[in-house]
Amino acid sequence: MPLRVNQALYIAPRAPACSACRAQRAIARRRPATSPADCTMKLTAGFSRSIRTVTTSASSTARLATRDTPLRSALSRRTPTVAPRHPTSRTYTTPTPTSTIGHPSTSIPAHLEPLYTALEHLSQAAASYTPLPALGLALRALETATPTTRIALLGFGPGGREAAAQVARLLTADPLSEEGDWEDWVEDAGRGGRAVVIRYGKPDRPETPNPILRTMTVPSRALQKGRIELLLAELPLAARPVEDPAEAILTPTLMSPRGGRETVVFPVHKAALVGRGPGGLVTYGRYTAAAGTSLPADRVKVLVDLPAASPSEGEATAIDIMQAAKGLDAIRASVARAPDFERAWAASHIASVAEWLEAGTEPLEGGLAPAHRALVISVLTSTAASIALDATRAAASTTAHSIPQSKRTHLLAELETWAEKAHSEVRDLEGVFRGRLWGRVKWWKLFWRADDVGDTAGALVGNAFLADAERGAVFLAGRVREAGLVRGGEWEVEGPRMPKAPEGKTVPVPRIADLVRVDYEGIVEGVGGVRIGPWPAHIALAREALLRTSVPVLQAMAQRMLLQCLTTIGGAAGLSAAGYVAGFTGFEVGAVGALGVVIALRRLQRGWEGVRAGWEGEVREEGRRAVRGVEGVVRGVVMRPDPRLVEGVEERRVAREALRGVEDALGQFRED
Repeated sequence: MPLRVNQALYIAPRAPACSACRAQRAIARRRPATSPADCTMKLTAGFSRSIRTVTTSASSTARLATRDTPLRSALSRRTPTVAPRHPTSRTYTTPTPTSTIGHPSTSIPAHLEPLYTALEHLSQAAASYTPLPALGLALRALETATPTTRIALLGFGPGGREAAAQVARLLTADPLSEEGDWEDWVEDAGRGGRAVVIRYGKPDRPETPNPILRTMTVPSRALQKGRIELLLAELPLAARPVEDPAEAILTPTLMSPRGGRETVVFPVHKAALVGRGPGGLVTYGRYTAAAGTSLPADRVKVLVDLPAASPSEGEATAIDIMQAAKGLDAIRASVARAPDFERAWAASHIASVAEWLEAGTEPLEGGLAPAHRALVISVLTSTAASIALDATRAAASTTAHSIPQSKRTHLLAELETWAEKAHSEVRDLEGVFRGRLWGRVKWWKLFWRADDVGDTAGALVGNAFLADAERGAVFLAGRVREAGLVRGGEWEVEGPRMPKAPEGKTVPVPRIADLVRVDYEGIVEGVGGVRIGPWPAHIALAREALLRTSVPVLQAMAQRMLLQCLTTIGGAAGLSAAGYVAGFTGFEVGAVGALGVVIALRRLQRGWEGVRAGWEGEVREEGRRAVRGVEGVVRGVVMRPDPRLVEGVEERRVAREALRGVEDALGQFRED
């Protein structure tokens, strides 16, 4: 789902009025119910098609303009130009609005499209880490080859907004033109009320229903030449210290002058803080002292109206608004007083402010304007800092609630001790197999104890199969649970269930390795059988599997081999009897019978002892496998990281990849 940015961030400029629009406005004045913005909405389609066109007069004037001195720049703007063939098609270069992130314009220049795509992906992949208002402004600048640079004049301290409005009027005024009514509009904007966006265009200050922000268009050549729009607002520096003062200045939050909770975040490429008098200088000093960080000089400039002061007061630049205004009035009164204007303009330091205003607004050949590149870099820096801060907070939260490493080390040492004893107990099974219990089912005792093989083997497995190791595993599981590494139910598993044979088929005897789970999987669902207690149940499952599968097979093998032995003996006896009837001597008949008995007994001895040895090896092997299973499970639980440590890891990884994509795309443009 594409991520949308507040519509108030990008306010559509008012279109030039045509005859139809003027008629509609006249009707609107007679009908107050009509919205004042209807004319602008109806002209949006036609206005967007002509938005990038510049008049022949404006283009020729821009080519003749120079930056040697303000006077020469003003004189160059008076160069006569040829009027356009169709006067009605004359428009003013004002930026087109951008409403959303995620719907790229079809007019993106080819060389800017990779960077646009990377930034758009960043807005989706790192939405929780990226300053979206600034990112939206950066995307807006990439949608055209002639982007607009947004610069804020933010008043602070007593009289700061009024001083900012006066600076805006000086920077936008034409020295060689008569004073226009729009200059009074600009100065009036400094008397409080809503924030004002000043754009180049036909003089107009329409009333809009926006309670926070309004737009004003003025015929300023400085705004037209640099493709600049100004934001005139007030920044309450003394309200409270912020973590990042540069972000608070370059992404100001505009509030309604009527009060309430309505706010608009309005990012800019550059900002100038304007204060008045020593009080403004003191206010700025307190703010920077509380913030504890310096401001980026290429994007933030501090101006303080201090007449007869040095050009630089620390980080602030002293200007003389009154002296600059007198110089402007002098050259407007008479061109002969141009030297007075030059001296007043330079002495008031407004000339350096004008140079800073236009610096970095012109796109480099095949690249970005420095001001726009700085905005993209600030977005990347802020995103990287947010990702790092989130990772640090997650690690700190996990450390505060996680198990200490010393406790884990102690549990691992206890596990090693238990594993050593358990393997020793497996080796000690050799002594159990040589004991009296297992000796009751030797081969020559099968004649009267063949039916007791299952009971004997079951008793041996039930009583002597890793009994001490199982008790130690239960104790060790309790220690692990006590340490907080195991939540309820994680040790519980299900016992095996014997498979049922389909009709007409037999089921192969299952292997114990298939019944005992060596890898830790938590609760095994759908297996059935007897539920084992809350501890690693590998030993209990191995014992259960031996009793259910291996012991019955051993009992059946004993009975089958005994039957084979008796059958062989009976056959030999029958053969001897037949020989005796046939006339063979007693010695010969006895030899045949004795040979049959020997062969039968030898087969019983060799076969049964081999079965016993194989079953003993199987029991020992399953004991070792069960011990390794318990050891692996406990070690995995003790060594596994806290689940809270991996929360957000994937999100931060995706955000970092998107960040690297933007850095790679930005690296294709030269810096200067």
